[in-house]
Amino acid sequence: MDRTQLTGVHWAPTQQVHFVSTKIALLLLEADRLRRSIEEAPEGSDYDDQQERLDDADAFQDDARLIGDAVVSAFFRGKNPRERENYRAAGEAQVMGWLAGSGGRQPLEQAATRLEHLSKPVQPFHWLVEFPEVFSRANPGFDGIVGNPPFMGGSRISGSSGASYLDWLLTIHEQSHGNGDLVAHFFCRGFELLRRGGALGLIATNTIGQGDTRSTGLRWICKHGGVIYTAT
Repeated sequence: MDRTQLTGVHWAPTQQVHFVSTKIALLLLEADRLRRSIEEAPEGSDYDDQQERLDDADAFQDDARLIGDAVVSAFFRGKNPRERENYRAAGEAQVMGWLAGSGGRQPLEQAATRLEHLSKPVQPFHWLVEFPEVFSRANPGFDGIVGNPPFMGGSRISGSSGASYLDWLLTIHEQSHGNGDLVAHFFCRGFELLRRGGALGLIATNTIGQGDTRSTGLRWICKHGGVIYTAT
């Protein structure tokens, strides 16, 4: 999930929940502050002090990660948009109660664990939580991303990873098509993770520039400020 999704406690946020948004932002800020203090500590700093800072940073990250997992769990628990929103709203209330000190984290832990027991298990990865230094700086994002993403025709994604997974891709990547190849979603996600002026280099085939895959990936990237400066 990106920052607006995590702080908005929603996979498609339209507005921020002020109290929750502020509290989640503080979790990320504290994790970044502590990790920077470790990196910037003078040579010869006390090991136990450094370990304590790392443990504290990990705790803040664990809390933010748990919230993100609970939001993703609400989506995959529901069978349609209405069910998903009901589960998400209930989860948001649990997050608010926990952060306000009037509730525990057990319901969120149960929601996160539920993802492991789906017929097609899901393991979320929240980039801004795992790399707070990258996404807390001015002009946030990675300088460069390179990789060899998987290819899978859109008609095969549901069979391989479940119908809910395809729904998730189509929800988080606006204007994408169900027939678009899975690789187009990797291109979009990689582009979203770049800072302004960053570069993306992924292995692809001719299909990346054809039909629904082109519309889902390269067309969307170009419409949102991306430039294809070379292709082989």
